[in-house]
Amino acid sequence: MRKPFYNLTPQGRTRRMHKLARTVLENYSFQVKNIQQMSDDWNYIFKVVSTNGDKYVLRVGYPDCYSVQETRSEMAFLDWLATETDLTVTRPVHGANGDLVYAVKVDGVPEERNCVLFEWITGSDLGDDPSVANFETLGRLSATLHQQSYNFPAPPDFDIMVANTLYNPKDEAFLFRPEHAHLMTAEQRATLERAATMVEAATKKLWTQPGKCVIHGDLHGWNVMLAKDGTPMLIDFEDIAWGYPLQDIAVTFYYLFVEDDEDGYDYATDTASFKRGYESIAEWPVPDQDTLNTFIIRRALDLCNFVVGSEDPEMKEFAPKMVERTVKRIEGIWA
Repeated sequence: MRKPFYNLTPQGRTRRMHKLARTVLENYSFQVKNIQQMSDDWNYIFKVVSTNGDKYVLRVGYPDCYSVQETRSEMAFLDWLATETDLTVTRPVHGANGDLVYAVKVDGVPEERNCVLFEWITGSDLGDDPSVANFETLGRLSATLHQQSYNFPAPPDFDIMVANTLYNPKDEAFLFRPEHAHLMTAEQRATLERAATMVEAATKKLWTQPGKCVIHGDLHGWNVMLAKDGTPMLIDFEDIAWGYPLQDIAVTFYYLFVEDDEDGYDYATDTASFKRGYESIAEWPVPDQDTLNTFIIRRALDLCNFVVGSEDPEMKEFAPKMVERTVKRIEGIWA
C-alpha cells in the first residue's frame, strides 16, 4: 500500500510532484528535456527546460486555496499586463489548446492542483540590492501598476479576492480564538486587539471611498527582479485582489520596516525613496501617516494570524515567537 502523501519525506513528496509536473506539461506543445524543483515553501515551483533549450517556470498551486476560476482570473490579468502595457511581468504561457490554467490530479497526490506555466526571466531580486535608486524604481513600478490597473477591462467572470477584511480573505480568523490563548500574554493580547480594532475601522472607512483597482497584494522587493539593464520585472501575482493602492504601499512598507537596520536598509531613507519614485508617476494615494501605519500593521496581523492558525508542526512551534515579534513590530510602528 502506498504511503499517504503527507507522511512522506520531502524527497518522497518531490518524486510524486515531479510526476504531476510531467502530467501537466503534456498540455504544452514542446518536449520536456529536464524538470528541476526550485521551491516547495508554499507552491511547488519547477524549472522546466525544453528539448530546444527554452526555459520556463511551472507553478503547481497549493491545494484548496484558490479555485480554478480565481487562478484563471489571475492569469487573465497577468496576460493583459504582459500584452497590453509596457510593464515587464512574468508572462504566462498558453497550452496547446489555448488554456492558461490546468487543474491536474495524479495518483499519489491527494488533491487536484491548479498549474500554470510562465516564461523564464533572468535577473536579481531587487530586495537583495537595497539602494536609493532601486527603491525609487520600486516606487515608479508600483505607481505604474496601479495606473494601468484602472484601465483593466475585467471580464464578467473575473473572480479575485476582495481586500476588505482584517486578514487575508482566504484565512479564517484564528488569532483570538480561545484555543490559542496560551500563545500570548494578557498584555500581548491587549496590544493585538487594539491594533485589530484600529485596522478594522480604517478598512471600513477606506472601502466607502472611490479608487478601487486590482492591486498586487504582495508587492515587495523579492517579488521584483532586475534585469541586467536595470529593467524591473514584476512577479508573483497570486495574491491579487480588488483593493486600493494604499494597501499595496502598506505591504511594501511593512517589509521595509522589518528589514530596517539590516544590511543596506534604512526605513526612513527607503520609504522616502519609494515615495519619490511613486510621485514621479502618480499622485501619492496616502491620506496621512497614521492611516498608512494602520495598514502596515494589518500586514503584521495577517501574517501572525496565518502562523497561529497553521497546522504545520514547525509553524505551531514558532507561533509564540511570531506573536512576540508581531507585538514588537506593532509597538515599533506606533512609536
